[in-house]
Amino acid sequence: MRALLKRLFCDSNDDQRSASETDFAAANAQFAAGRYEEARTACELILKKFPQHANALWLLGMICSEKQEMERASGYIGRAIEIAPKVAKYRLSLGYVRQEEGEFDRAAECYRAAIELDSHYAEAWNNLGCVMQMQGKLSQAADCFRQALEINPNLAQANQNLGELIHDPHSLEIAAKGFRQAIEAHPGDANLYIGLGNTLRDLGKFSEAFEAFDAAIALKPDYAEAHFSKSLALLLQGDLVAGWKEHEWRWQREAERREFQAPQWDGQPMPKGTLFLHAEQGLGDTMQFVRYAPLAARLCGRLVVECQPPLKTLIENMPGIAQTYSQGEFLPEFDAHLPMLSLPYVFNTSLETIPAEIPYLHADMSKFADWRVRLAADGDAFRVGLCWAGRPEHWDDANRSAALDVFAPQGEVRGIVFYSLQKGPAAKQVAHPPVGMCLKDMTAELHDFSMTAALVANLDLVISVDTSIAHLSGALGVPIWTMLPRVPDWRWLLHREDSPWYPGMRLFRQEDLSGWHPVVLRMTGELGKLMACRSVAKRCKAAG
Repeated sequence: MRALLKRLFCDSNDDQRSASETDFAAANAQFAAGRYEEARTACELILKKFPQHANALWLLGMICSEKQEMERASGYIGRAIEIAPKVAKYRLSLGYVRQEEGEFDRAAECYRAAIELDSHYAEAWNNLGCVMQMQGKLSQAADCFRQALEINPNLAQANQNLGELIHDPHSLEIAAKGFRQAIEAHPGDANLYIGLGNTLRDLGKFSEAFEAFDAAIALKPDYAEAHFSKSLALLLQGDLVAGWKEHEWRWQREAERREFQAPQWDGQPMPKGTLFLHAEQGLGDTMQFVRYAPLAARLCGRLVVECQPPLKTLIENMPGIAQTYSQGEFLPEFDAHLPMLSLPYVFNTSLETIPAEIPYLHADMSKFADWRVRLAADGDAFRVGLCWAGRPEHWDDANRSAALDVFAPQGEVRGIVFYSLQKGPAAKQVAHPPVGMCLKDMTAELHDFSMTAALVANLDLVISVDTSIAHLSGALGVPIWTMLPRVPDWRWLLHREDSPWYPGMRLFRQEDLSGWHPVVLRMTGELGKLMACRSVAKRCKAAG
């Protein structure tokens, strides 16, 4: 999780001096303690006496941002900047508001403006790095975090962010120490406990992480960020029932939460009603959780589903789905709705009750037959699909993606034809495959996931990093080997080599900081064994 500096408290060195300094200090103390309404009232009283009091306007903006009143927050902080244009912290705070609104370019402008006013502003460098990371500019993000740490080596947020970005335990340990020191100075700041909890989670210190999350929740029981962060740790550890419950708090933190007149479905039967299921995150998430559609269909009169456009033709023929819509299409009337990632919560899913009737996605038979004819040209070769990178915009792409070159050892295994399933910028690497690897690229014809599914269903094995191809293969029931970074996404759990979500999947994890090379070597050894067994089977068949 990216950590950024959300709040700055004024101290005795603040550049604003007026008769209201004592009053503002009291308002600031209320804000620091999380008593936002008291702080708001105090600021409003100051502004009645001193309408141009920039700090009071700024603090009102910060209060509004904490209350998710982002438009008002922008207005207050903007007025503070007009009055005192050379105060860097105002620019930092406006950048945070823009970032929460999803306006990353405008947020970056604010952070750069703060840095221009104060080039040694470590917090602004850190927050600029967060925006760069959210935009997929990972090398620039790392540079920003390092710049922040050059200025302030103990800045906890920057250590946490760099540690997560490059999976560096040393940086994470420094971050944990920094958060603890900051908590001693500001024991009422729930955000510091969340930062500590996320850092400890990434270090694998789960009991300490839960203590930190619980401390944040004790300070602010309705703080969605604390509950959401705790949910990811619970899910990663396999405590799914508790994790799904906490995961529902994500809707309290989403700036662009979708609102419908119809209520959110609670799982109760509605035999005459229409239920609307809608995708909310990435393509892989939709393919993972659409498995619940047949279960939901049994509890309602009619089930309609909305998904990302590339998935529509793949999903629309699933049993129980009456109609499938692409995101952006006009929707029908419905009696209740549910985002797909809330389905496990509604069905009270544990590790033992994950719906895993594989396959639940199916290739179009006509497209499947077309690919079967085309791949027949490769004779009895062992057909392996290969996907080595995810979306570069993904916040953890630097860790989950690989380069095609790392698969060079697999090119030495005889009898294999590889088929590139790679889309996006990384697909350019297919022009220069590793020496000895027979790699065929047919991705120009993969216009949607229905066509991709038809190709994948013809393969003997798929090897992929943690991206949508892994979910597609698993849902189709095609054997899939998934490569995972040392700190994986929550859905892959910890330590195990299999996945309860996809019984046909094997997990190959990074065991240390040495990158993908050891992972590929382990897979190459397994490929060699597999090909040796296949060769023996063919000889036995010929002899018999």
